[in-house]
Amino acid sequence: MRESAGSVEGFCTPRFEPLRQLFEELIESGQDLGASLVVTVDGEFALDLWGGWADEARSRPWQRDTLPFIPDGRICMWGGAGGSFVIIDVDWRLTLDYVMNKIVAALITPNMTALATCFYGIVGG
Repeated sequence: MRESAGSVEGFCTPRFEPLRQLFEELIESGQDLGASLVVTVDGEFALDLWGGWADEARSRPWQRDTLPFIPDGRICMWGGAGGSFVIIDVDWRLTLDYVMNKIVAALITPNMTALATCFYGIVGG
């Protein structure tokens, strides 16, 4: 088992360097256990990063292909602020994606706010 998750790995174009720096800070400071972050612009990858740990025991490093939550080893589930979620079922070869357009502020974490603010600062939104 590694003692430290090490640095964030992946690819980042110069335009999104501030977002990469923020993501790396969140992982390396331990504010986020493990995560991945992807940005595409006009169908092209502009940022593809991952780092930290895939488990609470800190025994499995987060890899590029790490799935966030797998309750039975075959189904990946992800939940977001406001009740949005994604389910990927490998056995059934299907994906269910539900994204809400009304987010309650109390469900938004400071890390989500920081990443979104940095992202929109870069793209001018």
